[in-house]
Amino acid sequence: MKKRWIMAYVLFAIAVNFKPLPLFLAPLWVVASIEAAGIGGPRRMALLVKRCAIRGLLLILIIAIICVAALAIDGWQGLGFLGFHGARGVHIESFWGTFSLLAADILNLPFEIVYDFGAFNVVTSWTPFCAIAATVLMIALTVGLTIVATLRALPPVGTRESEAPMISQKSLVSLTAATLIAIFCSFKMFSPQFLLLLVPLIPILPFRGPLFIVQCALFAGTCCMSTYIYPYFYVQEIIEGPTIFGHYILVAREIMLVALLCSIAAAEFRQKPLIESRP
Repeated sequence: MKKRWIMAYVLFAIAVNFKPLPLFLAPLWVVASIEAAGIGGPRRMALLVKRCAIRGLLLILIIAIICVAALAIDGWQGLGFLGFHGARGVHIESFWGTFSLLAADILNLPFEIVYDFGAFNVVTSWTPFCAIAATVLMIALTVGLTIVATLRALPPVGTRESEAPMISQKSLVSLTAATLIAIFCSFKMFSPQFLLLLVPLIPILPFRGPLFIVQCALFAGTCCMSTYIYPYFYVQEIIEGPTIFGHYILVAREIMLVALLCSIAAAEFRQKPLIESRP
């Protein structure tokens, strides 16, 4: 393993101990850290799984070491965030909250907007199911993107070791951006600060021409709409309603975010397989 990936693992582990959401990037980053030299043989899948398992265990070990160091300072209360995130409800600005509100309004079903866990959450008869479905969908999307990228990165049987491919850095940028957006779209919480994680990635997406312009426009529109929602219209159009306009701006933001995800994923997977010849 090259030193830069060891450092990436350490920084990733530190980030996860501050905020657990990036943990869903772990499968992609583990695969991306593996050079496929020697995986061109008939047992290539078994070799890839073995390398992924070793790297994955190493990442888990680094995360655990940093976590133990944090617990030594803060005690067991340092794990309090796990119960906090498990117990909190469906945030009103999340995909699940937005469409729960819309469904309740259209079907004339009872709903309630409550303030707890430091946020406004939607309560309906089906939001407990939404909370579970959000976690399942988030895992399915993030792992699914990684599996598709991995299968496309596998070198053909018989590839010489000197020509062994790997997931390119350009593809890693677009896949990381797509995975983060998938997390934002499926998580039961949404905060405008999540979009800051995409700021360094969107300008360096490996696409050009009208497609890249559309992707930048979708991201800029999502950011502007998020600022438009909070703080300017959050209370009067959403919390105290929601009004028709409140529904509109929430749904419009979700549509732009999903469109950005589809645009990046489709453009990435339309390209030739994620392999590079190495000298």
